[in-house]
Amino acid sequence: MTYLIRLRNVEFQVAYAKICSQFEDEVFEAENVQQSFEVAKDYLSEVRKLKNMRLKHPLTETIGELTKERHQSLLSLRGRVTYFLKSPLNDERTAAKTLDTWLYGYREDLIYPSIKAQSGIVDSMAENLDVDEAISEAAVALGLVSTLNSLKLMSTDIKSADNKRLKDRKAKLLKANIIRDAAYKKMNTFWKSIEVVLELKTVDIEKYTNYLDDINWAMADFRSSYLSKTTRNANAALKAEEEKDAEDNSESSSPTSSNSATGGALNARTFGRLDLQKDESNSENPTNDEVPDTTTNGSDVLPSSSEKSDDATKADNSALDDSEKEPDK
Repeated sequence: MTYLIRLRNVEFQVAYAKICSQFEDEVFEAENVQQSFEVAKDYLSEVRKLKNMRLKHPLTETIGELTKERHQSLLSLRGRVTYFLKSPLNDERTAAKTLDTWLYGYREDLIYPSIKAQSGIVDSMAENLDVDEAISEAAVALGLVSTLNSLKLMSTDIKSADNKRLKDRKAKLLKANIIRDAAYKKMNTFWKSIEVVLELKTVDIEKYTNYLDDINWAMADFRSSYLSKTTRNANAALKAEEEKDAEDNSESSSPTSSNSATGGALNARTFGRLDLQKDESNSENPTNDEVPDTTTNGSDVLPSSSEKSDDATKADNSALDDSEKEPDK
């Protein structure tokens, strides 16, 4: 049963529903088995509320646009200071030199748009303007105060939206964890109720052993379908990359040596991808961003009818959808 808890949210609800569908028209003679199944089946409506945690948050696009706009404003500020360095007026050149020296310390963080790093830059600039009279006077002399104030407002909006997004994602993950944990316990109780009546030998042994096999087969079929889909996607991506490499090689000025050199690299990459894919499919450790994204190995998906299943460890849901995160370079 541990395989179930290791699935991502979207996969979890599909696998859970698949188990329930195996016994939709079944009536269990053992009362405790019937009750535990009814509880698990009734919870299916809650399980279907699990969402794909990799979906983009509504504020992500807004945060991205504001971050790019702020980055352009920072570059514009630096450009205007550089322009004034060549001013024919001595006062403007002096003010520009003061600001140029000031901005030089931030040069490495001005290359790419960044949510957190450039928010820190703007906060630091605002603090410098308040405490350093020379910088403040130079900004006034070059008419850059409005630009600096605009940067502060944009940073405030970015930080507010980013905090809101973080809180929403945290709440979503917490709700998903609660649903997953409750669903797993209910399904595991159903499994154990069958084991109990088999242990007590109060039911048709062959019939109830087949119930456990049905659950195992349902999970095995799901795992097979999921891994097959994952493999197809990986192969499609690899094929696209190989075709691109082949196209690049055909445009090379020395096709023979180029193809020979890249051919070996291509084979190495191909086998490397296959090995990585194989390792991931055999991994026992759950990984992922926005809620568990794992695959498992093992000959049995669930414990056999002759063995007691262990309590499942909870999947690691701490990794957030990195697809929602803006790069913080």
